Amino acid sequence: MLAVDARGHGGTPLPADGRLAMSTLAQDAAAVVRDVLGREVVALGHSMGGLVAEELAITEPALVAALVLEDPAWRRDRGVDERGVLPWLAEAVASARTEGPDELLARSHRENRGWPEDEHVAWAAARAALDPRLADGPHLWDERHWVEALRDVGAPVTIVTGDPSRGAIVDDALVARAGELLGSRLARVHAPGAGHCVRREARAEFLAAVDAALAAADARVARG
Repeated sequence: MLAVDARGHGGTPLPADGRLAMSTLAQDAAAVVRDVLGREVVALGHSMGGLVAEELAITEPALVAALVLEDPAWRRDRGVDERGVLPWLAEAVASARTEGPDELLARSHRENRGWPEDEHVAWAAARAALDPRLADGPHLWDERHWVEALRDVGAPVTIVTGDPSRGAIVDDALVARAGELLGSRLARVHAPGAGHCVRREARAEFLAAVDAALAAADARVARG
């Protein structure tokens, strides 16, 4: 498995101008895949990462054997400000500046009840590692109409969804449109009771979906 920190997250700082664009993040991911693995991958992304994975499949099809999109951020009514910054991001960055590791861990327990303990630890560490300039923008979310852009994806796609009533983004209408564009190349795994973070709220269903996508990709490679 190869995990890539997006700009402004983890150990990867934002560029000097603070710009965060899905196209640039996909270029970053492509460079890492080429430099580290040198072969095609099953690209997995959650939320913003789902857009990046989709962009990677569109612009670098030779690098992507299949896509697994966990509740990708396909919603276009984001409520962003004039810089493209999401409304909750300023608070997230501020809490990362003012709260220590123990406070962030306690926050995760309060806000994300029911998650496995290791997910609380990972959430707190990720929040602490946010670049302080991340809330400044500019952010470019919709360089494409992401659902309609599926027509340009040649790889098989697995969409892992939760329930919109619990905060998931992708609903039945979006899945239906994805099916119209992808046909038999689309697989959907729905985890009832999960919200936006399916991997954290329905881990078994999420891992089963990933395993199935990997197995299918391996079978296609074996067949040549």
